Amino acid sequence: MSILRKILIGLAVFVVVAAAGVWLATRPDKATLTEAEVSGPRPTLVDPEAQTIPTIVTADPVGWKANEAPTPARGLVVTRFAEGLDHPRTVYTLPNGDVLVA
Repeated sequence: MSILRKILIGLAVFVVVAAAGVWLATRPDKATLTEAEVSGPRPTLVDPEAQTIPTIVTADPVGWKANEAPTPARGLVVTRFAEGLDHPRTVYTLPNGDVLVA
């Protein structure tokens, strides 16, 4: 068997294994309970599964448009107090009313 043929076989095996790994890593979790079972005042909770790499899904931040604000609950007010912050992570209000944003 020539060296080129061995290299091609090895490359083919690598591609198949890599494709199987990508397919396995990108498969979504399947729901085992219906929506009715997991909602309401007494939802059914399943035991957590240990994961080597946990699945984390976060919401993308969406800013307010001009003259737009969220609708607060009755008796509350929403006011824009800062603009142009690229990636604010933490908001802390000092006792004197100053607001720190990191």
